[in-house]
Amino acid sequence: WYQRRVHGKQWYQRRVHGKQWYQRRVHGKQWYQRRVHGKQWYQRRVHGEFRSNPKRENIPELSCLPDKMFWPAVAATLSLVLTVRAEDDQILQDDPCLAKTKVVGDVQYCDRYWECEFGEPELYDCPNGLVWVGKNQGIADGCDYPWRHSNICKNKDLANPPQSTEHCDWLYGIFGHETSYTRYWTCWNGTATEQFCIGGLLYNEETHACDWPQNV
Repeated sequence: WYQRRVHGKQWYQRRVHGKQWYQRRVHGKQWYQRRVHGKQWYQRRVHGEFRSNPKRENIPELSCLPDKMFWPAVAATLSLVLTVRAEDDQILQDDPCLAKTKVVGDVQYCDRYWECEFGEPELYDCPNGLVWVGKNQGIADGCDYPWRHSNICKNKDLANPPQSTEHCDWLYGIFGHETSYTRYWTCWNGTATEQFCIGGLLYNEETHACDWPQNV
């Protein structure tokens, strides 16, 4: 109550609900969808799956008269339409509110996911160094080490760059020791903890675990 009275209602809403919620409330659902997904995604959602070609002004008019028929132009026109349609398909995002689990991975980035909250989709990032693998899976809120899931980032990018700290290439992960093959680092939120391989085992960079020397 004190914070609302001193800083105002808008400041309090941003602090409690977050920037994304506040943008949706102030600017409206349509503005937020255009900002997050882009113009093409929004047009597909509003007008349906099939809509007019936004680059139609660049397509030459074709004549059906035999003396003016130019088949290369026809092929180029069809190619342009299919290219625009393919670009739209690549950015089409599943609605988490229609999914059974109410959570879906982002269609473009493997370290992001969408969750349905109060009937509206909300975008979240995995902790730095982790990727989305599914609800109630992984080590933190459905996110896990990428090397445990070799195909999880296939045809996708990472939305967030690495945030490095001492001994940690990412805030979350398991990394080799700088000077020893029998030691390694486990990083949790940027804090590194030194671990040891015992029984003659060495740290394996590929499996991120202790292994027999002949496998390292």
